[in-house]
Amino acid sequence: MKQTTKYIIGVMSGTSLDGIDIVYVKISAAENYNFEILTAKTIPYISEWKSALKNGFHLSGEELTKLDTDYGMHLGNTIQNFIQKNNISKIDFIASHGHTIFHNPEKHYTLQIGNGPQITS
Repeated sequence: MKQTTKYIIGVMSGTSLDGIDIVYVKISAAENYNFEILTAKTIPYISEWKSALKNGFHLSGEELTKLDTDYGMHLGNTIQNFIQKNNISKIDFIASHGHTIFHNPEKHYTLQIGNGPQITS
């Protein structure tokens, strides 16, 4: 098998609300997969984002859609700052888990926000 190498940024945030976790990794694949964490950071939330995300569970559909869009824009800006501060020039793709608004495995549902088109804009 031919050696393949990808440079990836991964992004996620969970219900702990500690911040946005961002990692820049190099993944190589041939016979086996190997990875190297090139840099990583948790960017803490300001109080306004903590409050908005914490209360997302109680929002109406329209309010939640707005939060999804706004949060996607926030993620996009945060990722762009991470790229600039770390002088990252090679990115094959960005994978975003988004932020978990609610998660109930017993009832088989979960919801993450962070509108993809907004992240890329």
